[in-house]
Amino acid sequence: MASEAEKLAVTCVCNQGPPTGQYGIAYSYFPTPGPLPNAESVANALFDEGALNYDYNTNTCAAGTTCDNYKQFTWYQADKLGCAIANCPTVNGLCAGMNTGASGYLAVCAYTYKALLTQVPYVMGLNGQPCTFCAAHDIVCSQNLCCPVEIGTVIGAPGCGAQPVQADMALLHRYFNNAIRSNYLAVNQSVLHALNSDPSVGNLGVIGAVAIRNDGSTCPYLQRIHHIYNPAYLMDIYLINELVYNQRLSEGYWDKGVIGYAVPGPYLCGATIPIYEFYSAAFLCTVQLQNSSDVIGLFKNTIPGSYTFQDTLVNLNDEALFINTHNSLRASLLGGNMECTLEYDDDMAKWSAKEALKCSCNENPPTGPYGVAYSYTPSPGKAPTAEDIANSFFEEGAMNYNYASNTCEPGATCDNFKQFSWYQASKIGCSLAKCQAVNGPCAGINAGAPGYLGVCAYSHKALLNQVPYVVGMNNQPCTYCASTEVICSQNLCCTREIGVFNEQSCGKQPSKDDMVKLVRFFDNNKRTNLLVTDVNEMQRLRRLPEVTDLGAIGSLAKEKTNSCPYLKPVHHLFSNKLQMDVYLTNTEVYKERLRDGFENKGIIGYALAGPEACQVSVAIYTFFSQALGTTVQLQNGTDVLQLLRGQIPGSFLYQGVEFYVWEPDASP
Repeated sequence: MASEAEKLAVTCVCNQGPPTGQYGIAYSYFPTPGPLPNAESVANALFDEGALNYDYNTNTCAAGTTCDNYKQFTWYQADKLGCAIANCPTVNGLCAGMNTGASGYLAVCAYTYKALLTQVPYVMGLNGQPCTFCAAHDIVCSQNLCCPVEIGTVIGAPGCGAQPVQADMALLHRYFNNAIRSNYLAVNQSVLHALNSDPSVGNLGVIGAVAIRNDGSTCPYLQRIHHIYNPAYLMDIYLINELVYNQRLSEGYWDKGVIGYAVPGPYLCGATIPIYEFYSAAFLCTVQLQNSSDVIGLFKNTIPGSYTFQDTLVNLNDEALFINTHNSLRASLLGGNMECTLEYDDDMAKWSAKEALKCSCNENPPTGPYGVAYSYTPSPGKAPTAEDIANSFFEEGAMNYNYASNTCEPGATCDNFKQFSWYQASKIGCSLAKCQAVNGPCAGINAGAPGYLGVCAYSHKALLNQVPYVVGMNNQPCTYCASTEVICSQNLCCTREIGVFNEQSCGKQPSKDDMVKLVRFFDNNKRTNLLVTDVNEMQRLRRLPEVTDLGAIGSLAKEKTNSCPYLKPVHHLFSNKLQMDVYLTNTEVYKERLRDGFENKGIIGYALAGPEACQVSVAIYTFFSQALGTTVQLQNGTDVLQLLRGQIPGSFLYQGVEFYVWEPDASP
């Protein structure tokens, strides 16, 4: 389109007939001598043509002038454009006005859609509001425009990739069949309808979102989520590990198809929600679910069935939906100093999870490091989505809060709305808990009843006795922004455009000097697996006749480095009761094992929880044998295949990939 615009620009002729090419065309003229116009000057010239000459109400142009360029510029369909500029000895045509025939710059922009120049170029919004007549595929109102995705959304795959566009995503629902004790994950609408119609199946709500198309240009790390079924155990399982998938098929599992696409580790394409897997030998049942109070219950064995923690499957998340909904609702308040929320913070989300599990809300001012807002949803019923939680904060204010008097309706609370709409809110982190009883003002007349408690932590605490924001001058947004907030994006004060990510690379492999070899040993007397990085410990073990040196299986980073921001400590734990050594990076599992009585033997190095980032490539698989009371952890190889196939004595159960390391030759 830019090439087509350039061909027209060098003709130095404008508005001498309807465009004959495939694109809509708009021209703007700038006399010479004078500065070369920039992109902003060109766009402003097209806009000014209408401001000076066009009457929308009568759809007419001032006599002797043209409004065709303004009409093309403001034509309601315009998803792409391409522009060019030429320095002309003479410019002929209506765009030059009384300067026709004089020298000047001719700027030309080509548009995907040709305007119908006899019609008004757009329809005024309902009650003067934007985005009230959007097309069905324009599901986002971004900067007051009808869009399929947020303006500024990265379409390519910088660094660790970008989250797929909203149109390529679908909500992931979890169900449980109580009759056959089987866990279901579903995306497809017809499958959801069938499950919702089955009285033996319980709807456990939305647990996240997955991609429904594998668009490698946006997220190159997407992998298929396979749905497989074991007819002997009446058990449904969902997995992305192709090695395990193929092995399960060879064991007689049925392939039920692909339900969507996810990524194999955190940070990739903005994914942060892990799907935990637990297996109950007593019930011959596998459950897979997001991090929540149920996961903690399974870890603590407070849910019947003796479930064993197995794998994690990371799915694409609600992080963007939390941010987008917050920004959209906050912008609608037209605060002159209202900040945009640009980041979803994992530490704040973890803090909010602890707060949610208290199942208590608004009973005292927050004492932690963050501002906090609560949302109650009664149960039984569907778990609220990110959008539902943000909407509940907003609606609390719409129903109960009077801005002019800074008062709340008697008997109601406005604290959650005030925190939600507090003008400073650069970061948020949210969680949801299912509670037997929710106590506190947020539950209203349902206080003490069961329900879901949504909690959002905010980077700044609201002063709850003050108005949360300043109404903009003449009700215009962004009229009182801080000096650092130089951009008004979607009617909010921002340091950068909403949706434009601070491009964070996927990290770099630490230097060789910052790495250490990871060597695997096996103690045949204790039947325990050992992963060792300390040279002195290696020498000690090699002198013991009962210990077998199985060689280097990879390399770990010695310490955290700025070049790889995703490093996690590899904790060495030891169970004196089981005489078993375990190595892990998952913080939740680590804390639970300590509560189980495991001894903390220290950190042996640093690894990654998922593949791809920082050029990591070696997966460390974990298997557990209840018969032998031992865990083995090893790199992919013939032993992994034999363990998956049950060819090594001990009835080992696959428990997933615990972490990822670098090749052995990456370290000295």
